[in-house]
Amino acid sequence: MKRFLLLAVLALSLSANLAVAAMALSRRAPVRGGTPMLFAMVDLDAAQREAISRLRERLLASRDEHARQLAGLRGRLGAAMSAQPLDRAAVDAALREIALVQDGYQREVVEHVLAVGSLLRPEQRQAFERMVEAHMAAGDVLRGAAACPAPEEH
Repeated sequence: MKRFLLLAVLALSLSANLAVAAMALSRRAPVRGGTPMLFAMVDLDAAQREAISRLRERLLASRDEHARQLAGLRGRLGAAMSAQPLDRAAVDAALREIALVQDGYQREVVEHVLAVGSLLRPEQRQAFERMVEAHMAAGDVLRGAAACPAPEEH
């Protein structure tokens, strides 16, 4: 019974991870090729556009690397949860590593937002700050923080 429950929890966790990955992939295509939302909201000069585009590409590459790391760590977590006998220390270690990678990426997002904000003139900051606050509150960090494109109209 305990093994069945553990496998059921693992299956639910994997399903949730697949759903998150599918959502991320569905958003990725427009993000790569679209115009950053900030470009539509704020009148930027060419130097600002270039600098923000470089920052954005760096953050997107980092996001991809963090996603790869998390996928491997979640696989390790799943294996640790299924091990017989259960090695609680291995489960806890995998959870700690996942938390560290997630924390590292969140810190990169914050640094990215601060770097983008530092490129703006005072009269440009208000629109940017409103956008960041709205997207951070909604949990849609990359769309706001990375100055990624708005969802496409259908």
